[in-house]
Amino acid sequence: MKRFVFLILFIFSINVVFAFGQKNQALPDKLWQEVDDSALQQRLPERLVIPNAYHTFTLDKTAFQNLLREAPMEFTEAARGNSPIITLPMPDGKLARFQIAESPILEPGLAAK
Repeated sequence: MKRFVFLILFIFSINVVFAFGQKNQALPDKLWQEVDDSALQQRLPERLVIPNAYHTFTLDKTAFQNLLREAPMEFTEAARGNSPIITLPMPDGKLARFQIAESPILEPGLAAK
């Protein structure tokens, strides 16, 4: 009987550890917050196309800009090392993680204008 109780407690404690471990890994970088679509319905004009399934998010613009400022220039040692990771909402409502680097597309003189 003692072994049975010990086994049950052991399995329970392992499940708790894995549950909290997965929750911590799944935490996004707090850029996105899922919102109830009914609040947006009042502010938007009538939709012509309504998808069957979708998720609505708001973006913390300040935190997003701060994260982008931390991005190293592409093809540098910093970019190969520890680049910031950004989360972006996917069509199914899940958040996917991506490493980011700055990649200028304009010549520096033209970009300065």
